[in-house]
Amino acid sequence: MFHLNGFKFVRVNKVITLCALCLTQLPVFASSQDISNSIQIDPVIVTADLIPTPSSQVIQDHVYISNEQIRAAGQQSLAELLQQQAGIQVATSGDSGNLATVFTRGTNGNHTLLLVDGVRVELTSTGGGIWNAIPLTMIDHIEVVYGPEAIYYGSDAIGGVVQVFTKQGNGAPKVSAMAGYGSYGTYMTSASLAGSVNGVNTTKYSFGVSEEKSSGFNTVATNNPSNFVQFGALNPYPQTATGYQRYGANLNLEQSWATNQSFGIHLISTRDVYQFPYNVGPITGVSNPEIDSNYNNLTSFSLFSKNQINQFWESNVQLSVSSNYSKQVNSISNDQVLTPQYDYQWNNAFNIGKDRLSLNLEHRVQYLNADYSPTYDYCTAGVNCTQNISRSIDSLALIYHMQFDKSSLDLASRADGYSGYGAKLTGSVLYGYNISKELKAHASYGSAFSEPTLDELYFPNYGMLNLAPEFSKTAELGLDYKKKNYLLGVTLYQTKINNLIQTIYPSNLNYLIYQNGIPANIASVTINGLSTKGQYIWNSFTFRGSFDVLHSTDQSTDLQLPLRAQEVGNMGVDYRLNKLLVGINLLAASRRYATETSTGYTKPLGGYQLLSLNSSYQLNKSWSLFGRWDNVTNMPYQLQYGYNTPGSNVFFGVRYDQ
Repeated sequence: MFHLNGFKFVRVNKVITLCALCLTQLPVFASSQDISNSIQIDPVIVTADLIPTPSSQVIQDHVYISNEQIRAAGQQSLAELLQQQAGIQVATSGDSGNLATVFTRGTNGNHTLLLVDGVRVELTSTGGGIWNAIPLTMIDHIEVVYGPEAIYYGSDAIGGVVQVFTKQGNGAPKVSAMAGYGSYGTYMTSASLAGSVNGVNTTKYSFGVSEEKSSGFNTVATNNPSNFVQFGALNPYPQTATGYQRYGANLNLEQSWATNQSFGIHLISTRDVYQFPYNVGPITGVSNPEIDSNYNNLTSFSLFSKNQINQFWESNVQLSVSSNYSKQVNSISNDQVLTPQYDYQWNNAFNIGKDRLSLNLEHRVQYLNADYSPTYDYCTAGVNCTQNISRSIDSLALIYHMQFDKSSLDLASRADGYSGYGAKLTGSVLYGYNISKELKAHASYGSAFSEPTLDELYFPNYGMLNLAPEFSKTAELGLDYKKKNYLLGVTLYQTKINNLIQTIYPSNLNYLIYQNGIPANIASVTINGLSTKGQYIWNSFTFRGSFDVLHSTDQSTDLQLPLRAQEVGNMGVDYRLNKLLVGINLLAASRRYATETSTGYTKPLGGYQLLSLNSSYQLNKSWSLFGRWDNVTNMPYQLQYGYNTPGSNVFFGVRYDQ
């Protein structure tokens, strides 16, 4: 089933060797309040099949990132945190506040679905999750499920699903707060209150706020295309720092009114303002280096009801709206885009002996309301500068889960009816087998799809109405080994995508109009991968690591897809001495290419190795100090061609937990 043509087997030998020495970020190590040296073996996973399930019973390859791990990692953004996980690569052209693209198992950026408390948080205009909009301080934990999840979520879940869970209340009221300052004039503050009121019925509550600001750094590298003659003239970008501001608030309420009966709300609201360098010279004919700004306001609200109808039937209803307002401001434009999305879900689970039948219904409506600038976007006033577009999706899914003594089997099918495209049918088969108490094997085969984004269809002087939906088929085999102080996982997978949409730059294209290229369906893409991850705890030491080998090939050119490294490794060690925790982490990635043409690779991006240090010290039961030092060796590297990334930088802070 798996044909790893294109892999150099010496690389596979490297993987096997490294797997024996280092293990992954998958799990949860002890927090500053819990100095136990055991691994959290069986956290509850919701994302894999929409039903809370112990990790040991989940068939799909997945990762659980706890609140303790998020804190200890010391990252500033969700994308940076995910970059340390197996199977995930990230591309960005700025600092932590800038837009980021997340590639899961080599698939496109819009093939990883982002959920926050069960609600899609995505740009319906350009596609992909709004990774820079979610402050890390409001996150309780994260679940990553790898592979096609279209059966449960419909479009875009080709490479996997990342679900963020905000903090929930339970027990006596608890106050948490944090403040810190670091390089590039970066400071972060946050505060939250969470708890529950227990009586005949329980009321759970949580509320949090956060603020981040950074003066930033110069993101324009010496090889940036703006530093060279384009369109017959030199129009360089400004060589000054570009910063960001990010604000967030979240509210969760849940009221139980009887045994296994509850309803509640989830609300998050964030504002992200980031700067970026630009020059309007190619458009106006007069060079004008400037610092432009992008304003993003995200609001996500959901109303849910969880009901155990009887001993056989569980019903979950969720009504949600997620809306992102974006405004881009420069000297010749004031583009504004509003992308609300309404989602109505009714998920049902019926217990049939040891088996379970799930029947899921969904109705979703996407909107794009945009005002573009004639000069900047080359649109025609009164014709296509103002857009009001919508499309609706109606879905029905059936999943039958069979449980045997040592194995489990899932059979699933789903139909998604898109206005304008007709129905999309997907299906999957998943099988898990417990070889022993510690060792489990899993195998799966499933299909998924991704509709063209609204910008890919309609954006002025870019969109192409003849685009076809992308369709994928994925097969995988894996082994997972778990003990009290030891975790190891190995997964071999292959994904084939037909009609993959990529931005291309044909030689005959009029770049004075189509400055951003045009989207096109590549005939076929094959992605072969091997992903390893694990963790080992020995006395006061925690060893963790992951290593991925990836070969993502455009079958029409036999070239690697842009911005995907063929080898990515991550190794870390943490040491705990009473109240002190210190850690070291090394992230390494091989050479990539920024763009692909019919004649070969262009714009090479060199490999890199990032060394980071982190530490925390528990002053007393409630107060602690923490710090990190990223890119210790000050290594220059690029995640997007022509754009700098942070140099050696530090961040220190204080935290209070009641």
